Amino acid sequence: MKIKQSSPNKLTLFHNEEKIVRQTEKVTAQPNIEISCLEYKNLANSYVKLLNQSKKLLNVGDAQQKKLTTQQERLTLLADTLKSSNVKLQQQNELIRKVFGRYLSDEIVETLFETESGLSLGGECREITILTSDIRGFTAQANQMPPEQVIKILNLYLATMADVIATYQGTINNFMGDGILVLFGAPIVRANNSERAVACAMAMQLAMENINEKIQTWGFVPLEMGIGIHTGEVVVGNIGSEKRTQYTVIGNNVNLAYRIESYTVGGQVIISESTLKQVNNIVKITSEKLVKPKGIKQTITIYEIEGIDGEYNLYLHNKKEVFIPLKKNISLKYQVLKEKQVQERQFSGRLIKISAKKALIKCEDKILLKPMNNIKINLIIPNTKDISDDVYAKVLSVNENYFYVCFTNIPVNVRTQLIAFYKVKWTADLSINYPIIDEQHQQLLNKLQDLVDLINHYKEEKVVETIIILKNHVINHFETEEHLMQQYNYPKYIEHRKKHEKFINMLDDCKQRYQTPEGLLYLSLKIQQDMVTWWIYHIDNCDRQLGIFLLETES
Repeated sequence: MKIKQSSPNKLTLFHNEEKIVRQTEKVTAQPNIEISCLEYKNLANSYVKLLNQSKKLLNVGDAQQKKLTTQQERLTLLADTLKSSNVKLQQQNELIRKVFGRYLSDEIVETLFETESGLSLGGECREITILTSDIRGFTAQANQMPPEQVIKILNLYLATMADVIATYQGTINNFMGDGILVLFGAPIVRANNSERAVACAMAMQLAMENINEKIQTWGFVPLEMGIGIHTGEVVVGNIGSEKRTQYTVIGNNVNLAYRIESYTVGGQVIISESTLKQVNNIVKITSEKLVKPKGIKQTITIYEIEGIDGEYNLYLHNKKEVFIPLKKNISLKYQVLKEKQVQERQFSGRLIKISAKKALIKCEDKILLKPMNNIKINLIIPNTKDISDDVYAKVLSVNENYFYVCFTNIPVNVRTQLIAFYKVKWTADLSINYPIIDEQHQQLLNKLQDLVDLINHYKEEKVVETIIILKNHVINHFETEEHLMQQYNYPKYIEHRKKHEKFINMLDDCKQRYQTPEGLLYLSLKIQQDMVTWWIYHIDNCDRQLGIFLLETES
């Protein structure tokens, strides 16, 4: 029977080596003993076998080492591949979130990605606070501008508003042209929804100042925004299909929020009674109205607010409207709008007085207007048969044959035409009964009228010179007033002087901006909205108080 020899292993090799070593030690330890040829041959053969077995074992070890190295290399390569795939996957996830984030709020994206029901169709009833905003008259203004300019303005406006809304943890549910729908309390449930919504509205209106300052440098008319806020129960959740889903809010209270916003004019924030109940202790109310919105069975009370206390401490910088009489009444035609559709019937009237935002109109027909009506106005330019571009306004109040309106959109060319009819001059009702100051006021208003006349007659080469002359008169007048205030220790000296400095800065700004391509337009708007209003208001309030103090002190 033939026995199959097994391949040598380390243990066999070790025993053979030990045996040979013992034989060698035995022989070498007895030097006098002669070694026979046969023993020597056996010993040599044993060494050869040991050597061959060692080589085989080394070859096996090398093969196993190479195999192990190859496996390690494969594992390292696989680990690197997995790491690279994870990096790419993370980048793709971030890109998806970023892309979604441009169309949805971060909170909605987080809800979609992090919750099991994030993409499920369906919703729940929840009480939230809804904020809606809209730029007054922007659609009409946009129709007269190139598309790239419209987008430029909208991007600036929406980017600024988005930052403000994020600060107060609101969720932008939708951009609708120049309108914004914001949710407070969905998809993330938070406390103080109404407080944050009102504070956000205040901050949004304050942010309009920087927006308008920017777009005026581009040569565009300033924007005005209205904001409505309402608190109520709505259905929130995902609607649509498996292919197209939208996170949104549904219910009558959403419609009511839009109705409330429709009652606003530029610069206003109006809230519902349900919102007021939750913020009553910390908001400043300026007026309230009973209205009956379309689709609502009963009348409701809405409240205009201009500030919020508490941790927010935000107040609007509402300027007092100063109505300036026109040199000559301007005839006009107006039509009522219903659901944004202009009605066919046309009425006649006359423009009596005007301010930066509002006007007093006398109706020559039987008046059929109600407060909150929207109207379209076309002016008949004096001494011509020209009809102005469309001017849009909201009726504020009606009294017999007169009604006040707030302009929602005045085209640029109409604004420049209106300023030509300003009656900028000192009248007896502006007297503070202090002769030196009254005389200087008269001179200053005459100089301001000179500036208006230059713009009216397009004598642009003399505008800068007139601004410099006006500034010199202003500085001399302010020095006279400030000397009297110091002489008699007027308690409001510092406050009064700061207002003087503000007007001088306004003149410097006008001179600098006038030298830009849109200089004439900018100066026209600045005179209409700021300079004349500032002077009339300053005389009628600050200087009148100063006059009373001086007369009492001297007597």
